[in-house]
Amino acid sequence: DCRATVMAPPMSPVGLAMAIRKHSRQPWTLTRLLNNGTMDHWTAGLLSFLVDAKSTFLICGARGAGKSSLLSALLFEFPLSQRILTIEDTSELPVQMMQRMGYKVQSMLIDERRGRNAVERAEEALRVSLRLGESSIVLGEVRGDEARTLYQSMRAGRAGSSVLGTIHGDSAESLYERVVHDLQVPPESFMATDVVISMGLYRPKGSRRQSRRLMQLATPVGEPGNFQDLVAYAGPGWTHSTQPSPLISKAAAALNMSVPEALENIALRGDMREFLHQMQVKHQQDFLAPEWVCRANEFMWRHLESGSGEPATVLKGFQEWFGRVNGIAIQ
Repeated sequence: DCRATVMAPPMSPVGLAMAIRKHSRQPWTLTRLLNNGTMDHWTAGLLSFLVDAKSTFLICGARGAGKSSLLSALLFEFPLSQRILTIEDTSELPVQMMQRMGYKVQSMLIDERRGRNAVERAEEALRVSLRLGESSIVLGEVRGDEARTLYQSMRAGRAGSSVLGTIHGDSAESLYERVVHDLQVPPESFMATDVVISMGLYRPKGSRRQSRRLMQLATPVGEPGNFQDLVAYAGPGWTHSTQPSPLISKAAAALNMSVPEALENIALRGDMREFLHQMQVKHQQDFLAPEWVCRANEFMWRHLESGSGEPATVLKGFQEWFGRVNGIAIQ
């Protein structure tokens, strides 16, 4: 439930010192992040859609900005049938809970007991994961040399179904500079990244209270180093791009949809998560839990695959089913 760092003399000259980073007892989901104001419901729907389309994500931000929380939340958007490999140096992702729920997830821990430095251990774990077959690869943190291995594999089509990872950076532009210039990944290889998400800490009107926010969701377009913002946080809310996006077109093609159908699907996913959020606020039950995310996704996939209704019909059907299951009258 926590991560502790202990310092002893002589580094701490006046005695033992300890820093404890307490993790949330409740696993993070997109609905939980929606509930605490980290994102709006349309963005949650977009993220769910892009995970389903097996897009490649890099999540950046300062320490404590919520990178690992968002990464954990995205994992529950995979279908149960998806094989997932996680690579971490400290166990923070909800692997055990996912296994109990029926996910096909395997964790790889790269700790100090294996010798060598952290970068070498991470690169070795990544190379092993690439030999384990068709799986989504989740990197707890992208550090150095393994980034080149990762991008080489992505360009060659050997990096599995999708890749998700966190990395330190402030924005899509600064992340590009770090990956290309500091980590020596070729600019053309960076274009294999589908989505760059920037997380940040927001202080309303300069107050002391800090809130985590999704500040930017961008995709590379045109020449390397250029980005299109699909979502941006400005002041009290989020703005969404109304321009055609190659990212939406690519994801729609991966799911055998037209772009209009994809936009309807994104709206449906967002509306289902907003409904769960409203039920949580009204009834104070844990409708933000991973189990409800899975139930919502399974309901949507089952009805869309059977061709039994348009998105509005699916949403209404989910609300009615939710009410029957929980004994709640839905207006």
